[in-house]
This record gives sequence, C-alpha cells and structure tokens, in this order.
Amino acid sequence: VPDTSFPAMTFGWEADDIDGTESIEYINIALNDTLHPIQLNGNVRRIAVRSKDFSSSNPQMDILIDGNPNSVALEKLPGLKLNSYNSFYVQAVDISGAKSQFISLPNNGKKWYIKQPKGDLLIVDNYNTADNSASFYNLMMDSLSLLGKYDILDLHAATQSLPYLNITFLETLKLFKYSFWYSDNNPSLDLANASTQKYLDGGGKICFSMQFPQTVDLSVLQGFLPIIGDSSDSRSSLLSGTKISAAQTQPDYPDLQTSASLFRARTFYLGQLGVIPIYYFPNNELKGFIGFANSSKSLFFMGLPLHRLNAGNAKVKELLTKVLFQDFGITP
Repeated sequence: VPDTSFPAMTFGWEADDIDGTESIEYINIALNDTLHPIQLNGNVRRIAVRSKDFSSSNPQMDILIDGNPNSVALEKLPGLKLNSYNSFYVQAVDISGAKSQFISLPNNGKKWYIKQPKGDLLIVDNYNTADNSASFYNLMMDSLSLLGKYDILDLHAATQSLPYLNITFLETLKLFKYSFWYSDNNPSLDLANASTQKYLDGGGKICFSMQFPQTVDLSVLQGFLPIIGDSSDSRSSLLSGTKISAAQTQPDYPDLQTSASLFRARTFYLGQLGVIPIYYFPNNELKGFIGFANSSKSLFFMGLPLHRLNAGNAKVKELLTKVLFQDFGITP
C-alpha cells in the first residue's frame, strides 16, 4: 500500500492449504482490530474497500469482492481511522477451523495514512513537465473560493504506488462528485479510458485539460471522449498569442488566447448527437474543435493546457467559473 491514500484501496492475497485450496472455508479480514474480523468466502482472493462515511464517529468501508462494484459484501468493514494511520489484516481459515496467522499491510515498519477528502472536488495532476502548472491551478481554485474544499491526486506518484491501479484509481475518483484532470502531452490514457465513463455513469462530472502524444490511437480517445474516431487535425506547434474562440451558439464561454508557444496541438471532429461543440481556432490554424462538452454537460474537454491559455484578457477563471459552477453545479 502507499504511505498515504484516500479511503479507497485494493488488496489481494494468495492462500493455499495442504489439503487443497478447496478446503479453505473462510477468509477473515480486519482493519486495525483483529478481534472482530469480517468473514468472506474462502475463494475470495481480492477485494477493494472504500468509504464515504465521513460524518460518522465510527466510519465503515464497503467491501467490493474482486474489486467489482456490483459485488458488494453484505457486511461492512469497521475500524476505519480517517486522517490517521491504518493497518489491514487478512487470515485464512480451513474447514477444520485451523487458522493462519494474520498477515498485515503495511509491513516492515511502513505506515499507511488515510486522509479524509476535504470536499467534493478532486484535482488529478497528470502533468509531468516542469513549469508553473500546479501553482497556477492551486491559485486559480483558491481564487474561485474553493480554498480548503478540494484535494489533489498526483497521478505520477499514484501510478507508482497504488496497487491494482485501475480499480483503486476509479474507486478513489468516485469518492468525489467533481474532478478536474489536467495533463501535458503524455497523459495516462489507459486510466482515462478505463475510468471516465464509469465515473460519469455513477453521477460524477469531469473537466479535462489534456494534450496527447504526436501519435495517438483515436479509438482509444473515443473510449472516453465524444469524438469521431476516424480523423482529427494536428499541428506541431502554435504561436504565443493564438486565439481560441467559443462558437457563436455558446456565448457564455469566454474566448481564450495562448500565453506561450504550444506543441502537438490536436483538434477533433464531432458527431451530431451527444456532444456540444464549443472551442475552435477562428484563424484556421486547425480545423475541427479543440474544446467541447457532452450533451449533459457532465464532461468538458479542452485539448490544451488551460494555464497556457490565460493571455489577452485572462479568461481562464471565467471559463472555470462557467464549467465548474454553472455547468457542473459546484457550490463554493
């Protein structure tokens, strides 16, 4: 387990018996207190645990068998300590009643701190280029009266430390009603593809500021974005001062302007249904659309880094106000 996480984690183990694995009758799991473990079927080898029980003095965690949100155990896992250190325990019990020793995680003197979300918004930092992106977005969120009401997930660190990454990342994302995911041109496309639609289906709302590699499989992007998957337009670079305009049908979205040269820009062609075209290049640097939303306005996408689109009249704050507060419904 990582040294710090939100209250969502996935655990897996191996279990065997001299009489065969079929003789393992139960798996006992516990959080912090092994005196009252939760009993699972003996064939269970992986679970995810999660909790939104933040108002209780004794919060409990859902148990997702094999990490499947459609296979939730009837009993919840007690013992969660928010904003504190925690330990997970697992034990096998065979048909004779013989029990293995409890195995604990973390081990070897390591610690696992579970932090309670500060609010409903998660910022997913998928940006590895060394510039002022993190400070820009932190200051921007603070200026929107969201100080102390959002959390940040460093996705580069998470991909190195979170076990069963696809499961744990999705369950972490689902702890939050809203998310803002920003990246350079090397985003974690596998995670975006695996998690976005499931997050939206669960009622989440997500804003992307995301670039892509020079060569990218459009069918992968089509897995989480409402684009036409057989063609796009791309350009190796854009000059500082390039204008990006909102469509005349979307006057509530402000015009933007690049504040630095940008590389590997890509625009997309959109279908007739399920998508709202918003941003394009009025001087025809690229065809198609660089920004759009889905028809329910639970997803907004901008194909360039917002912290590099704040030149001219500096309208990024106005854009985020429109998307986060008006479209998504966040209350500051």
